[in-house]
Amino acid sequence: MSPNGKRILVVERDASGRALMDRVLGSSELGTDAVASVKDVEDALDRDAYALAIIDELAGSGAMLDEVRSVRRRWPRLPVIVTGTILSARVLVDLMRIGVYEALPKPFLPDELREAVSRCLVRAWPGEVTALEFEAAVMAAREALAVLDLPRALAMLQRAHGIAPLDPEVVALDALRAELAGDDHHAERWYRAALSLADDVSVAPPDPREGLARLDAYRGLGRGARVEAGWSAWIVEDLRSLVREPEPARPYVLVTTIGLSSAIDAPIHLRVGEDRCVAASLGAQRPETLACLLDRLALGAIVASAEARTSLDLDRVEALRGGPHEP
Repeated sequence: MSPNGKRILVVERDASGRALMDRVLGSSELGTDAVASVKDVEDALDRDAYALAIIDELAGSGAMLDEVRSVRRRWPRLPVIVTGTILSARVLVDLMRIGVYEALPKPFLPDELREAVSRCLVRAWPGEVTALEFEAAVMAAREALAVLDLPRALAMLQRAHGIAPLDPEVVALDALRAELAGDDHHAERWYRAALSLADDVSVAPPDPREGLARLDAYRGLGRGARVEAGWSAWIVEDLRSLVREPEPARPYVLVTTIGLSSAIDAPIHLRVGEDRCVAASLGAQRPETLACLLDRLALGAIVASAEARTSLDLDRVEALRGGPHEP
């Protein structure tokens, strides 16, 4: 078996090629999983189930080296052997740049495959790969949160916590995951922890201070209900200013953005009551995002302070929606 009971991953589009490598490595008592695409084993990769990956340069359905680049970006600690028939000098340079130091031209002999596997399994990987692993885990967590894939976000955050358990960005992302799951108790604890761990007041989204302000706004609201069409949209520049701004005439939807996604039509996290609601878009706070959000919720008039109307360019939001919306 491979070190620590882990297996060898073979990623090859050609079924006969997968079967051949499976037989060769099986004869060396190395457990293998042979698949056509990395997408088939993402969960196992997240669990750190493999000691090594053997990936064909044309694996998957994309362009050359797409699957290789994806594995290096998302699981940078995993050693990779690249196989292929087009391993030109340019391709070899590209592989070195992304951290792949073992390439096996096709056709190859069984002994050549075994020797390449042995070299990778005993190679001492540089310590700085830990930083790459942490960066990859945080990036993957952000990507998962941006599409509300909370189970994957949890798995990625656990990877990041294992490397840097007191990193304020990771703690803030974990707080957001709890918030999106409706676990406000733990979200509040982790947002406060992120604040105490942060070295300065400028933090990447999600901002723990805004997270705490959203939790305050959620109080008394439920999850899973629908917004009534035509309700007013209450937009403020900063949720932390709510203590200074009077609530508009009800019913209304308090609209805010979290800034995690660049997509205009980013997912929305809703908390709904009988006559008020909080709609938190995962997108960035810009006119296009706000206009899309208001239209998706079929909201009516925009209620905002003069400060927010100017700083958030709400005139532009109304123009994108086809003109001012009267109460």
